[in-house]
Order: sequence, then C-alpha cells, then structure tokens
Amino acid sequence: DFEEYMFHLGVDVDPDSVVELPEGHRPVFDHYSLLQGREILQNAKYASIGHNIRLMHHLRDETSLNKMLESARDLGDLSGLRGYIEVLEEYHPYLTQKQKLIVIKFLYEQLIMPEEDIRKQCAALLGVIIGT
Repeated sequence: DFEEYMFHLGVDVDPDSVVELPEGHRPVFDHYSLLQGREILQNAKYASIGHNIRLMHHLRDETSLNKMLESARDLGDLSGLRGYIEVLEEYHPYLTQKQKLIVIKFLYEQLIMPEEDIRKQCAALLGVIIGT
C-alpha cells in the first residue's frame, strides 16, 4: 500500500531506476467528487496513509508532542479531547521513553475531568503505558 501511495505521489521507488522527474513535477490529486468505483477506495486509502504520516510527524520528538498535547489541553470540546486520547492509545507503542513520560503526565492531568468516560479512558491508558 505504501509503495502504491508513493507511486501516486510521483515518487520512483525503484533504487536502480535512473529516471528523473521533470522540474516542476507535481503529484496528481484527484477530485474526490469525480471518482468512481475502485478509485474511491484507492484514494481513501491514500488519504489515510497521508494522514498517518502527518500524525507520526507530530509525534516525532518531545517538542512536537508537547505542542500537540498543549492544543489538546486548550480544547473546550470534550469530543476533541477524546480524539487526542484515542490517538495516544493507538500510537503510544511507538513513542520514546521521554515521550511516554510526557503522555503519562498529560493523562494524569486529565484524571480530574468531570466526564467519567474520559477519566476511565485515561486511567486505562496510564495502566497500559506503565505496564509496558
């Protein structure tokens, strides 16, 4: 899937290839409203891969993780906070030890939230991170 995504972006993934892209080459982005059948699924997959790459870029180091968590702290919307916590649930295995400590501190702060489901979700994730 990733190789297909790279082809879609116009990247030659063959290391033996000597083909150079013309200057000013830009990847082709399809208009989703004009797609049909398999193209819809293919482009949804490409959008998902691109989203995951951008998200992993936000989790690349302590500074960027702190920025992301700071924006989560500033949210007034609890569903947005739930989204951030779900991202941490999904990606915590890929974090460094320092990043995990930052996440633990963030989750601990969320234990005072008035919403019970957020407290339970944070407590469960705290247990998983500490346990692993």
